[in-house]
Parts: sequence; structure tokens; C-alpha cells
Amino acid sequence: MESINGTDTLEELKRQMDFYQDALHALRVRHNALILVASRLPPEILSTIFYLCVMTYRERKALFSRSSSQANPYRWIALTHVCRRWREVALGNTLLWTNVYSVSRATLNLALVFLQRSTPLPVHMEVKASDKYRGIDTTLLNYVWTPLGIQRVVSLSLQVTYKQLRRLLETPDTMVAPHLRTLEFEAPPRIIGSSSSDPFPNILPKLTAPALATLRVEGYHVHFAAHCFPNTLTSLVIIDKKSSRRSSVPDIVNALRSLVMLQELYLHDVIAPQTLADPLVISPAQIIALPHLRAVNFTASPRSSIRFLDHLKLPADASITITVRGCCDDDDIPLFLPALLAKLSTKIDVDDPKQPIECLEIEFFELFFRKRRLTDVGLAPAASSPYLAIEIYDMNMQFADGAFLSEIAAKLPLADVSELKISYFNFMPVADSIWILVQRLGNVERMTIDGVAGSMTFDQVLYLLRRGLPKLRYIALQNLNFRFDEYGNRPSIEDFARGICAKLLRRKKKGQAVVEEIKISQCSCITQTDIKLLREVVDTVIWDGAGLLNPKTQ
Repeated sequence: MESINGTDTLEELKRQMDFYQDALHALRVRHNALILVASRLPPEILSTIFYLCVMTYRERKALFSRSSSQANPYRWIALTHVCRRWREVALGNTLLWTNVYSVSRATLNLALVFLQRSTPLPVHMEVKASDKYRGIDTTLLNYVWTPLGIQRVVSLSLQVTYKQLRRLLETPDTMVAPHLRTLEFEAPPRIIGSSSSDPFPNILPKLTAPALATLRVEGYHVHFAAHCFPNTLTSLVIIDKKSSRRSSVPDIVNALRSLVMLQELYLHDVIAPQTLADPLVISPAQIIALPHLRAVNFTASPRSSIRFLDHLKLPADASITITVRGCCDDDDIPLFLPALLAKLSTKIDVDDPKQPIECLEIEFFELFFRKRRLTDVGLAPAASSPYLAIEIYDMNMQFADGAFLSEIAAKLPLADVSELKISYFNFMPVADSIWILVQRLGNVERMTIDGVAGSMTFDQVLYLLRRGLPKLRYIALQNLNFRFDEYGNRPSIEDFARGICAKLLRRKKKGQAVVEEIKISQCSCITQTDIKLLREVVDTVIWDGAGLLNPKTQ
């Protein structure tokens, strides 16, 4: 609604009031019609609608961070207050009450009511520490963590203090949870924000859960040992950002050896650094095979990353994300390459001559390789392409000297890369390394350049085009600018539109691939003149018109 100012008259205000009253009346008519139709629906259809509403609020809650309680999981209860019939239908459907949340002391009573109304169906439970008191009411915890209560639980997420977690160990009986599939333990925010992590007391030996598939522990230090995890796990997530005590690679490998059904592995800051004195040679007996593993994500020091990767025998279609933290020496570069090369192969058809990498992405601290989909005679391609991503958080090793890129260009299988993406990476200081890399990328058909935060300019795009990429057909440019002179003018030698048109015409005369499409977005210095020049050479030029918002570019 517009604010009232001095030029308004009573007649104008009255017209606005009449307009909004008419709109309100129309909304009331639609609302009443909807209520009339819904009230005639059979109970089975109403129950289905209510259940979809419950699932919608549950999905909305999942969109928030794990430590946030902004999403109210009980908001759907307002449906039961519309009319008596709706309330009777909701109370008669026990399935609606199987998602139990206790995220504060105010929701404790609701959680207990939900447990009663959902009897005897299995339930999904989340018990979280209060933002104000940094703890939880033990009433609900004592109700659930009993031989009788745990039998109904399908998924259990606990955000409890170390003292409360230790209290669970005092349960004398071995508990059986036949329906339990997901078990999560998260330290409260106060503990996560402290300087160190408490040790995670292993309560799993007292819990018999034949269907347990997912285990997540965050904010506690986990001691890895042989057979410390149930062999039914398909997903294991351990996050320990504050602990100074970390487990060695052999201990972690021994703990994972029995998890033959594992499909997802996430280890954040749990692997101890590798020292120079530790041997890098691994015997075949130390390598573990996890045939069902499809996603691996771990954070470790450079040499620990290499050693842990060497211990894993993974399927060819597994996706791997490695985050390297700590000082990375030049001596580590040759050690990385064999480990990466062993995990990049996706060839299961020996007659397929193509190399395994189809996409290369270069960012400020990340290299991303998307592997080709698995193909074989009589087999359909995989649903999604596997990938290998390596992130390096070390100011001494963020491709500053170009050595890493040079080694990759020389030894990794990049000849059949069809897509190249460069984002937030100024490669002019390492132009020689980029030139060597581009020479290997002779089959690139699609190129995306993002110069976010001024990291790249149009002259760097021209540099790439002048160095190679003979099969390029598609170019996407985002957040790029020019290197202006001291007077704020675009130097003619860096005039992108004229330079790229001349280059594309020369490519056409040489019989090389013709660039069919150029997409330009968020490039405020591009003018209509530039677009006109490009359209004389390229069939399709897509421009968001960002330069029209800046008068200086016209």
C-alpha cells in the first residue's frame, strides 16, 4: 500500500479504500468456496491433503541450517483448528503425528502429545538443545532412550551435551531398535564453539539396530577402531572442526574395512596430519575395497589426503571431493598425480578410446574434474557423471607459481575434455602454465568464463582464444570487464568485440569450428555496438543488456 503524502485528497484515499475492500471481498468469496469444497471431501482425501501439508513443512524445515530453529515444524497444526470435522479427521490419522520435534522447552509438551497420538506407528524424532538454555529437558530423552521407547523410532537426531550423552551409557540393558535407520548426534552450539571437542562415548554396542543405515556425529571427537561402526551403514558422516585429537589414516582405514555396504563417506577434520617420517608406500593388504561407495568427501593435510586416497579402492563411478588444508610443498605435487590419476579412470569398455575427463573447472583454490558417464555394451549410461574435486587452502599452493597446473597438463588425461570453466582465477601471472594447459585441451567445445570480483578481464578471454581451442562452439562470459587506461578508456588492443570478431573470422578461413553462440551476462562495460559487431560473425548472441544500465558505456 502506498504511503500518504501531502498531495493526497480525501477522494483519492476513498477510491483506494474501496479498491482494497473489493479485493478483500473477492478473497473472502474464494476462501469460503474453498472451505465449502474441502468440507465435502471424503476423510481419506482430507487425510492425504493434511499429510502433504506435513511433508511440506518438514521439507521447509530442512532448508534451514541444522543449528537453526526458525522453521516451525508444528505450523501445520493450524489446519486442525479450521473446523471440528477437520480436527476429527486429523486426530483419526495416526500417520500425521509421526514427525516429533522438541527444539525448545515450549515444544516439549507437543512432542509428548505427538508420541501418544502416533501410537503404535514408528516415528521420526529430533531432540534439540534450547537456544536459550543450551540444554534439553531430559523428560523426552528418558522417554525415548528406553528399551520400549526406542522400538518405535525410525530416525533419531539428538543435540545433547556431553553430560547427557554420557548418561545414555548408564542404561543397563541392551536396547533393540528394529526400525531405526538414521541416528544423528550433534553437540550443542556452545560446545561446537569451544576450543576443543569432547570425546564421543560409543553407545552403539548397547544398541542393536539391524536396519541402521545412516550415522552422523558432529561436534564430538570420534575414536576410530576396528568394528566400531555397524556394518549395515550406507552413510557415515563425521564432522569434528575443533578437536586437536585426530585419528591416523591406518586407524580410520581399519574402522572402514568392515563397512562393505557404505555408499557415502564424509570425514571433516578427523584425519591426523601425515608426517615426513611416515611411510608413503602402501602394501596391497592395507587397501580396502568399498564396492558400493559412490560419494567420498574428506578434509585433511596434503600428505594425509594422498595416503588416505591411496588406501581406498573405489568404483569407477564414485565422486570424490578432497579439501586440502595446511602447507603444501612442491614435493607434494608429484605425489598427488598418481593418486588422482588412479581415481579418474571410468573406462569399463576397453574398446572406447576416449580419455575419462569431459569437464575441467579452474577456480581460485579448486580444480574440478567431471568424468565421463560409464558406458559399456548393453548398459545404459549412468544417471549422472561422477567427478573428482580438489580444493587447496594454502596461500603457498593456490596455483600461484603455476607448477600444479603444469604438472596436470603434462600427466593427467585431459585430451578429450569438451567443457572448460574458469572462475575467480587470474591466470596472467601463470600465463605459461595456462598456455601449456590450453594446448592439451584441443577438443573443448564449450567454455565458460566468470570474472567475479574483478579476477579476470576480456583480454584474458582473447588470450585463450588466440592460444588454441580450435573446436570451440559455445562461449559464456559473466562479470567481465576491460583493463581501462588512466583516462578511463578502453585500449584498442584490448577491445574485445573487434578482437574476437577478427579471431573468429580467421578461424573460419582456416576451416576450424565456428563459434555458434556467445552468451554475455553481468558485463556492464559491454555496449550495443559490441553486440552489433558480434552478431555479424556469430549466429546467436545472447545479452542481458547490463551495459544499458551504465550511461558511461554508451
